[in-house]
Amino acid sequence: MSGITLANSGLGAAHGIAAGLGALYGVPHGEACAIMLPHVMRLNLPVCTALYAEIGRTLCGQTFSDDGQAAKAAVKKIEDMCAYLSISPDLKHLFIKKEELVALAQASLGSSMSGNPVQLSVEEWVTFLEKLI
Repeated sequence: MSGITLANSGLGAAHGIAAGLGALYGVPHGEACAIMLPHVMRLNLPVCTALYAEIGRTLCGQTFSDDGQAAKAAVKKIEDMCAYLSISPDLKHLFIKKEELVALAQASLGSSMSGNPVQLSVEEWVTFLEKLI
């Protein structure tokens, strides 16, 4: 059932990068998805504001003055949940070297990336990932 759900809903960069992290660094897939989710949400925020606002209102159980605040609250809530679960907030613990980022970006470019609202080149993914190491 989960496969049917994933196939019909599409995936995104958190899942795509998690695949690369698993393949190259042995990071368990769920953990890698959790690490990447708030970062990818922040990247996608400008094009997903309305969706993230709905998520923020639901997760926080409150009203916000505008969609932007509610969307940012969604990202913050996910960050808080990850912290509560002791999920690393970045990739520093993996000691990834800058020169390895091209390989990680390329290993992340599976079909999951096609579902990400913001499309980036390999070079742009390297810049994105560089901030996390």
